[in-house]
Amino acid sequence: FQNNRLLFHTKDHSMTELQQQSATFGDSAESNQLYMCLGGSNDVVPEINAAGLNCNDLFLLCSDGFWNEISPDEILQQLSLPGTLQYHADMLIRTASERGGENADNISLLLARHKSDKRLPRLMKRLLRKDY
Repeated sequence: FQNNRLLFHTKDHSMTELQQQSATFGDSAESNQLYMCLGGSNDVVPEINAAGLNCNDLFLLCSDGFWNEISPDEILQQLSLPGTLQYHADMLIRTASERGGENADNISLLLARHKSDKRLPRLMKRLLRKDY
């Protein structure tokens, strides 16, 4: 999230998501079938997006079990309230879990906020080193 808006959202690599994007599969896809995953026998083609990084930008990494239950607007609404990122993560996970009920998919969430512009050049130099 940057300036209170969602910049990127990767797609779920499930047959259900693929089916929703294209009518070629009919209604046969099961919700837990993946067409791409780490550790599988498939070729992995990662989704890569790029944007400038500003102080206070927020990274949210989550499972589809979380994303299917919470909208970006609800996430921003929660984050606008007082509290730590841990508190907000706990509240968002609780809401997703309650909405998913006893049939909830796995719900995983990580929130991280970029706090300083000073460390970015050093970090980028380390990431772009040629000696590893």
